[in-house]
Amino acid sequence: ATELAKRGRVTAISGNEDIVALRPPYFENGSIMVDVARVGPAGRVAVTVDAVGETPSGTVRILESASVEFARGATRATAEFRLPSQVRKRIGRFEIRGAGSAGAVTMTSGTIAFPRVSVFGGRARNEGELLFDPLHYLRAALGDSGEFVDAALEDAILSNPDVLILVDVPRLSQSESRALEEWTRNGGTLVRFAGPRTAASDAGRARDDPLYPVRLKSGRRTLAGELSWAEAQRLREFSSSSPFFGLKIPDDVEVFAQVLAEPDPDLASRIYARLEDGTPVVTGKELGRGQVVLIHVTADAGWSTLPLSELFLEMMDRLTVSASVDGGRLSDQAAELTWSPELVVDAYGRVTPVAGSAVPVTLTAGGMAATGLAPGIYASDRVRVAINAVSSDVELVAPGWPDAVERMESFRAMDLPLKRYLLVFALLALICDMLATVRMSGKTRRTAPAALGTLVFVLASVPSTSDAQVADAVATAMTRNTVLAYAVTGDAATDRVSAAGLRGLTAELSIRTSVQLSPPVGVDLSSDELSFYPLLYWPVTEFQGPLDFETQNNLNRYLRLGGMILFDTRDSGIGSYLNTVTGSERLAEIAASLDIPALERASKEHVLSRSFYLLDRFPGRYRGDAWVEATGGSSAEAGTDVLGHVNDGVTPVVIGGNDWAASWAITENGRHMFSVGVGEDGQRQRELAIRFGINLVMNALTGNYKSDQVHIQALLKLLDQ
Repeated sequence: ATELAKRGRVTAISGNEDIVALRPPYFENGSIMVDVARVGPAGRVAVTVDAVGETPSGTVRILESASVEFARGATRATAEFRLPSQVRKRIGRFEIRGAGSAGAVTMTSGTIAFPRVSVFGGRARNEGELLFDPLHYLRAALGDSGEFVDAALEDAILSNPDVLILVDVPRLSQSESRALEEWTRNGGTLVRFAGPRTAASDAGRARDDPLYPVRLKSGRRTLAGELSWAEAQRLREFSSSSPFFGLKIPDDVEVFAQVLAEPDPDLASRIYARLEDGTPVVTGKELGRGQVVLIHVTADAGWSTLPLSELFLEMMDRLTVSASVDGGRLSDQAAELTWSPELVVDAYGRVTPVAGSAVPVTLTAGGMAATGLAPGIYASDRVRVAINAVSSDVELVAPGWPDAVERMESFRAMDLPLKRYLLVFALLALICDMLATVRMSGKTRRTAPAALGTLVFVLASVPSTSDAQVADAVATAMTRNTVLAYAVTGDAATDRVSAAGLRGLTAELSIRTSVQLSPPVGVDLSSDELSFYPLLYWPVTEFQGPLDFETQNNLNRYLRLGGMILFDTRDSGIGSYLNTVTGSERLAEIAASLDIPALERASKEHVLSRSFYLLDRFPGRYRGDAWVEATGGSSAEAGTDVLGHVNDGVTPVVIGGNDWAASWAITENGRHMFSVGVGEDGQRQRELAIRFGINLVMNALTGNYKSDQVHIQALLKLLDQ
């Protein structure tokens, strides 16, 4: 830029959108976390992070999505993916939707779901002793979430697994201890199970033993049995600092015996799980870039019922996946290997397979950084490593331009309509041709005034694409079609969700009802004519300010003419617990200037509950109440139309915080954009949200049609008479 400035004027155009990038994923509390970094304007921005992978049929598609919102002025936000191992194992990359850059893509080497686990310990001698073999329970726990490697200890260390499990192996040779310690310090996870041999041995008694997280007492503690007064202990809820935080502890998990830890100043910080009496049952500590974990019971059902429970599977899943989710840890011998590219990410974030020759690569020990390589997946034998444009320690900063460079914050190409000018040019050419013809005929004096008058008439008749004509065209189109509208908030991410939500609701209406709607449109509340739209969806954000005078008049006129507004604060009422400015607070400011009637909680007697489907609740992405115009009493008390005769039975406003648009939103290919709930309960909640949307539109279109049904018994009685 400095050199260019010596030769002329230089302008740097930065664009009007934030620059965003993805850091490599990591594992936390049972979820895969992906940090999104940004540099740009201080305003809020929302992005969608997609987890992309192969389906069982081999098709590459979006497996899961997560919406991320930056707080004002924040440069980092985190997307959370809580997925079963069957889905995790198919993830090949995470990417920011629509970003279109290599920095917005982070590849995984497949180890998010396939950690290499090596187990060393005793094994059953025959099939009859299978249930007494600790390896049987570990194979069952790790079978769906890891690559199980059964090898001797030294061979297992040389194979460089992600996790190495020692089952009641208290003593190791000096060479084995040195190799195991070096492997752990380089990023490995060592998991040890206690047992009778550990209890009888003096291993782990030293304070500075690096391969034990805590000092152990000799012997074992028996909690239940013929010679014990104590009873079996249950597990206490996991603390927030534990890697098992959030896991539900079944009632039938009990511990009968354990190896105790010696009291130590660091003991409390190293406890991952406790019994009800406070004694540790799982402890751990960091060792270099790795960690050592000790489970104070056996890996079989001899000392506890833990290996028989689903909790055991979840605990082992967290320990193994968290050890491998970095997707790029390699040993010091990595520099000696030859690597071949499998997938390469280009500058626009497009991932393409490569069938090229081997590429010599120099990697730092345990690192993701490589020099001169395109981002992508590189393989050597059975090892795959992901190299990304943005590593976990990269910070995005704004460019520092020289003083001689002018800065332009945004650039927008302006369209110039040429139709009128080209038409005028063609008419002028026609007049000139006519005048030339008259001159050549020698009748200039008599025909020139007529030609001049014709020119003036034609120029006065040239059509122009004025704003009034455009408005008339839009109005004509709106009268021919029924269209749902959403309020344009100015926040691009919020407006995209609103458009996608109404697009999804429009599609469901077309499938399930006889209502055929045109694609939804966004409207400017201050200037656009709102009377064309039977329903207006308004996502209230915490950044919306007070309404100006024109907007107030426009909205009040719309409400008085029979329109319906769905106010959606999208906070499900949780903002008050977070002590933050919420959409509900902004809605209170907005509603103060609008002609909104008194409200009441919508009940199952309200016409919204039966305008098409029979509903008793109105959920969206969240579960919460909906508020409508108050009737001054229940419908049973009124005995007539639930809403009286105001607006033909259409409540002018419906207010809630359930994020309805997100529950309806679909992509261009018809796939749901956001998850709703979990499992079958989530599917049922989405279905109820869609039904509520259909009821809402039906009420807006038909008015008190369904509310008249309260008289059906009286009408039938009159017909019988």
